[in-house]
Amino acid sequence: MIHAALLLTWAIAAAPCPEPPAIARPWSEASLRARREALTKLRAETRDAACRQGLELALGETDLALGDDAAALAPLTAAALGPAEAIAARAGVGLGEAYARQGQITPALEAFLQADAVDATSEGSTAATALARVTVKIGLGAAGLYQLDPEFGAAPPPGFQPLAVAVARNGAYALVGERAVLSFAAGADQGVQRPLQQARAAAFAPGGDLWLATRKGIVPPGSALPLQKILSPNALVMDGWGRLAVIAGDEAFLLPTPTALPESLGRGSRVAGLRRGFAILDRRKHELRVVPKGATFALAALGSAVRSPEAIAADRFDNLYLLDPEARSLHVISPAGKLLVSLPDTILGVALDRARDLGVDGAGRIYVLGPGPKPVTRLH
Repeated sequence: MIHAALLLTWAIAAAPCPEPPAIARPWSEASLRARREALTKLRAETRDAACRQGLELALGETDLALGDDAAALAPLTAAALGPAEAIAARAGVGLGEAYARQGQITPALEAFLQADAVDATSEGSTAATALARVTVKIGLGAAGLYQLDPEFGAAPPPGFQPLAVAVARNGAYALVGERAVLSFAAGADQGVQRPLQQARAAAFAPGGDLWLATRKGIVPPGSALPLQKILSPNALVMDGWGRLAVIAGDEAFLLPTPTALPESLGRGSRVAGLRRGFAILDRRKHELRVVPKGATFALAALGSAVRSPEAIAADRFDNLYLLDPEARSLHVISPAGKLLVSLPDTILGVALDRARDLGVDGAGRIYVLGPGPKPVTRLH
């Protein structure tokens, strides 16, 4: 009996860590809750500390995806304090995000910096900097929020006229022209040109795949033919769950899956993808709407600094960035609809009166599309 018990103990210790169940794409609340239930069961059955830490990390990240930031704190804290450094660093970044989304600025920064101390290759330092830039609670003046990156930018081929820019979380970006799309990998100085007639917009998926919109519809990654025949789209984004939203004419549409029938989201001029939904800018009504939450913010209520925004983008914390050429400013709006800061172009060092589009990467760097030989300017 004793030998059998020892053999059983050895077998448990030697067994590989259980693999966390995958999440079906596109994400849905049902699939995430099923994953959470499976992870909770695996965690209860796992004795090995390192294996348990990995399950805690997966559980916390699942809670973040569900939008349950408070519930994510406990498993992410346990993972951040565990024995595996790589897991601890990643858990610290998730912990920082959970705090940041609840408006707990100091704990968020501490979590990010601790993650960076554990693993210098983690996203901790960039995430902490991104949060500090857009939060007036840190006490920075507007002049210290962003700096122009003088080394960034590339000239497109002769004759290429960019209409829009799409930015991926890792810093890759794509320029959309009338007859082609020019894609730049993160850190690359040379782009890859793809011919595409009547191109209108582009959007990066959470995993980095590039979706395109032409006058005839929505084109999936690796294809030249429209999957969805939505005529004359002029804006395209994807949220954290992999759902597409498109602006066609003066109306916004949701595509729950790439092949699903479009669902109207009401009037809209431009749209930004959030963690779980979209922020729609309605220039005619001069308001912002957040769906599916149903919140509406009048731009006039944000103050006289906000005049006539032309484009919108969102960062990983769901802060919104409004490009306002008339005011020659960039406005940063909190998820609760509060104006955090307005940044005039005299401070940013880049002319915004003729800018036409913008995007934000996972490190909080802002990409502004304007005229000139190097059409994309990056603020970091």
